[in-house]
Amino acid sequence: MSKKDPHSEHVPSDRLRDQLAELTHHNIELEKFNHALTRERESYQKKLADCSRLMKASTTGLISLDKSGLIDSLNTRAIEMLGADKAYVLKKPISLFIAPEDQAVFYLHRSRIFSGAENQPFDINFKTKDGGIWSARITAQPVETPAQQLPGMLLAVEDISAHRQALEALQLKEYFIDLLFSIIDDLTIWSTADIDEIIIYSLEKVGLVSGADRVYVCLFHDGKTRLSITHEWLSEETESPAPALTGAAVKPFSKILSQVKKRKTVAISNIGTLTPADRAAHEGFHAPGAQSLLFTPLFFGRYLLGVIGCDAVKQPVAWSGEIQNLVKCLSL
Repeated sequence: MSKKDPHSEHVPSDRLRDQLAELTHHNIELEKFNHALTRERESYQKKLADCSRLMKASTTGLISLDKSGLIDSLNTRAIEMLGADKAYVLKKPISLFIAPEDQAVFYLHRSRIFSGAENQPFDINFKTKDGGIWSARITAQPVETPAQQLPGMLLAVEDISAHRQALEALQLKEYFIDLLFSIIDDLTIWSTADIDEIIIYSLEKVGLVSGADRVYVCLFHDGKTRLSITHEWLSEETESPAPALTGAAVKPFSKILSQVKKRKTVAISNIGTLTPADRAAHEGFHAPGAQSLLFTPLFFGRYLLGVIGCDAVKQPVAWSGEIQNLVKCLSL
């Protein structure tokens, strides 16, 4: 007796139609699901492209750190801020780009953020690959990464160098105003008998804040044909030309004093840039070895009394506008 082949058994047509309909329906569902996945992928690709474009165009630097503080990724702006190409920056510790004096500040804030403390922006100084220093405001937040047990961190970095410079300039102006009023107070409250002492004390204040090694008052006399150093403050190891300038003739210094008579302030940051003839005109009037000079006319009302000036000997000084204004105010 022969064995029947199960595949040769007749399948009812109704059952075949049901199976075909079921497969057709299942295929339609799969196609819908596939279309939905395709649309979702295209949506994500568009969002990714938009985010990538925004990150590249952003003026904020974005830096992603792993759990060890190594740089995982960063946007174009952050690369520009750090002053190095992307290949050099990736997988480098962020500490490599933080100024040494601010590294403790950064890691203190990092620890606080990881411990769940309130997240507040903080300011630190960064350094570029070539050693340049710039100021930044950091907003940081932890980032959970599935492949890591410990969280990484995302840094939003704003360059605030211009803001910091403006703030420091404002603080410097406030300091000079306070200093000026303190000098005026000293000059008004001290007795006449102590006036010479307080004048020298005031000159010392100017010297310390300006970086000068000598601050002096020089008065004209004998019909403005002669001059004398009447008051002078000197830093340590700075020599004074005052003995030779007691009752000295004005004529040898007429070239440099001509600007004073025109009510002009003379500020020279580096005397080495002057011509030999111009350097020779200053010889004997300033401290030996002076590298930078500043002097301005000293008036009583509209009457020219002499000059008040500063010499920098140990190192050149770029006389800022604030310093020049301070000396001018003392001469009025």
